[in-house]
Amino acid sequence: MRKSGIFESAAFALAFWFGVSGTAAAQVPGIGPGGSPPGTIRVVGEATVTAKPDMAELDLGVVTESATAEAAGADNAKKMDRILVALKKEIGAGGEVKTVGYMVTQRLGEPKKGERNQPIVGYTVTNVVRSRIPDVKAVGKIIDLGLKNGANEVQRLVFTLKNSDPVQAEALKAAAAKARTRATALAAALGLKLGAVLSVSDGNFQERPVEVDMMRARMMKMEADTGTPIETGNLEIQATVTVYFTTTPNR
Repeated sequence: MRKSGIFESAAFALAFWFGVSGTAAAQVPGIGPGGSPPGTIRVVGEATVTAKPDMAELDLGVVTESATAEAAGADNAKKMDRILVALKKEIGAGGEVKTVGYMVTQRLGEPKKGERNQPIVGYTVTNVVRSRIPDVKAVGKIIDLGLKNGANEVQRLVFTLKNSDPVQAEALKAAAAKARTRATALAAALGLKLGAVLSVSDGNFQERPVEVDMMRARMMKMEADTGTPIETGNLEIQATVTVYFTTTPNR
């Protein structure tokens, strides 16, 4: 006998059972590992909403090299001091600038003939600071300011939200509405009437911040011979809800 198209569609991502035991059932009050109450439908609703970022995180690095670690560190400190002063002045009290990485590494040369050990020919010092920028329109200007004052690496640029709670609530509301729509369709297909919500739980929120390809941005800057061009784009927040509904025969 041919199955209904509703049950063939993977897009529904639904599960239903009548007195069937399962691990997921243990999440619902009154449902133990031995079975679930009859007349129960479980549905999963997912929704993704987009939002314009209003906060940026920028990682700028200073890499210096010298014959000694002390000299490389001193040179690095001078440049980083200039960068910190410039960034804090430009970003203002609404932002934040902090160190997120500091590393000293040896530079090794080719071993001498007949020897296996590589000689130390110098040292490299890398210092990285992260800026939280409350004005996303100022990001390109701040990148150029950092480079002008001695930064020679742009390691990371991410756009996000100062407060994601309202957007998460919007995604959760949309996911719950989808769950009810799916449950209604499934109940109708089975000749059932959808009842009250027995249990509901929300899954982990997924926030996809906007990451900028800095290599592409630098190439665009070279081609245009202007300040670094930055496009914020939209970020995505995804919510998932799992809902158990009671059902009764549709008489």
